[in-house]
Amino acid sequence: MKGILKRLTLTALILATAIAASPSMAEGLYSGYAFINERHEELGDFDTWPLEEKAAFSEWQRELAEQGDKDAQYEISAVVYGVPGEDNMTLEEAVELARQGILAKYAVKAEVLLGKFKVEASYFTHFMDYEVPLWMIDFRVKDYDDMMDLGHYLVYIFDQTREMELYNAADSVG
Repeated sequence: MKGILKRLTLTALILATAIAASPSMAEGLYSGYAFINERHEELGDFDTWPLEEKAAFSEWQRELAEQGDKDAQYEISAVVYGVPGEDNMTLEEAVELARQGILAKYAVKAEVLLGKFKVEASYFTHFMDYEVPLWMIDFRVKDYDDMMDLGHYLVYIFDQTREMELYNAADSVG
């Protein structure tokens, strides 16, 4: 409930600011934020959205940025979500490559990785180099009670070279 109230309060604040600045901009913001809230209710947390929905979100942010929305300008300048093209790695290929990388680097068994973890994926370009698309494959435990024993694995894959950067929650401890 707190997350919903926080989101509604933030939305109200943004709308109030926009109405004072420009009534037409506020109308566009209202419909956009209503769209995002609607999608959040339907799809859940942003990390779990399908690639196409994340790409639509980036397109919406781009439209807001072009209208002068400073928050959208910042967000769109950092990460732009998309979908892979014909010449890019598929979601299935990226997940399998990430899985293989985790199994090779960390002491986790394949059946544990497949049975105890859910996979969330994003495909995007980043402000460090907009010409290089990345996959972010996130292996999160299905049951939060397993977090202490099993951890959390995050893999970034450079689409064109298939180079990987692998992280585990335990990597940052100590």
